Amino acid sequence: MHAYAGRADGETPPRADVERALAGAGITTAVIADPARRWYYALVPPGTAAGWTVRGIECLGRNHFLGVPAPHRVDPPGSYWLLAAPDSKGALCDPGAVHELVRAQRTAAEMG
Repeated sequence: MHAYAGRADGETPPRADVERALAGAGITTAVIADPARRWYYALVPPGTAAGWTVRGIECLGRNHFLGVPAPHRVDPPGSYWLLAAPDSKGALCDPGAVHELVRAQRTAAEMG
């Protein structure tokens, strides 16, 4: 994600750059940032994990747990909502958009 948002040096890019990269892939809600691990979690509809085939990206499904920040938690420290907490099932990330984002990130990383 960081390289895709314009930081090939591995440093964490400004939040606005990450948000812009996500929006460019059609992801505008339901993303949690974990700054300690430098991970992002895109929340997708239930059942997505069963058909997930993207190498190197884990789709958490049954028997997995994810600590979810309170809806008002939008800044560090700790995990926070990078993009708005979903308020309905329809506000989750589109799995196709997440897949496309991963593909675009890999292309950006390969180009260095």
